[in-house]
Amino acid sequence: MNFVFIFKGHHYESTERQGPTDTRAKAAEDQGLSRPLRDARDGRGPNGQGVAGTSAARAQRGWVVVRAMTLLRDVQAAAVSSTADLPTLLRQCKVLAARLKLAELAQWSSVELNGYAKPNDVPAYRRIPVRALGHFIGPFQTEMKNLPIPPLSLPEQFRYLAEFHTFTEGVSALAGHASGSRVLHAKWPADVLAFLQAEPILENGLVIVDAWAQISQSAVLGILDTVRTRILDFALAIEEADPLAGDRAPGEAPNVTPAQGATIFYTTIINGQANIGTGGDASIAVTPRTTLRPQE
Repeated sequence: MNFVFIFKGHHYESTERQGPTDTRAKAAEDQGLSRPLRDARDGRGPNGQGVAGTSAARAQRGWVVVRAMTLLRDVQAAAVSSTADLPTLLRQCKVLAARLKLAELAQWSSVELNGYAKPNDVPAYRRIPVRALGHFIGPFQTEMKNLPIPPLSLPEQFRYLAEFHTFTEGVSALAGHASGSRVLHAKWPADVLAFLQAEPILENGLVIVDAWAQISQSAVLGILDTVRTRILDFALAIEEADPLAGDRAPGEAPNVTPAQGATIFYTTIINGQANIGTGGDASIAVTPRTTLRPQE
């Protein structure tokens, strides 16, 4: 953790040091620093007295301590970076959740990393509109490939297959889907195809033998970008309520209560609203997952 100490009009930035090399560097610095600045760097008050670890204790002794980088700022910086690793960012969110005692954030970070076991728990931003295509055969060796399948041509219980695809995979798997330039196919379940073969959906006698949802890889990238943006919105909202949330000394309770944190979580991450408001339902009604593969 880096700190900026302001003592009687002087500024000195301090970084924790470890090892022999750091000890020699510290001794070299001592030659160019006055006693007050050495005390500031080493965590001592005026005349060398020890200073308690909290910001409030330092303020009582005439100190002003400004944290140069907090966990919230780390999260914000990673969220806006085009090169920061999204799984690492989600693990930072798990640390923040533990310090805020915010179970909702911890659980969400885990399922975004590892995938959603129950499709009904998947947030709406992971449900992507699709275009359904099929392979049909008929009498006299009639065959039609890549035929569009309108949702209204299907029985109501299967229309979702031609309308949207719900991604349950973790963010690393999604990043794999989004790499390259091929269109993705979400294959329809075999039991659905068997049902539709017994109940043909076309009036010309053609029978479906294969079907899939066509998904653009830009839509998958959109999911990853949404996760990153909502983490940023959450971190900014928490910082507004308590700038030191996630970085207080052991025993110091954050100003954000678990109830307030949950409200901010549902507003920014689940509902996707940057402004703080009331929480909402995190679940949507979705259907069983299908197999996702690139187009050959």
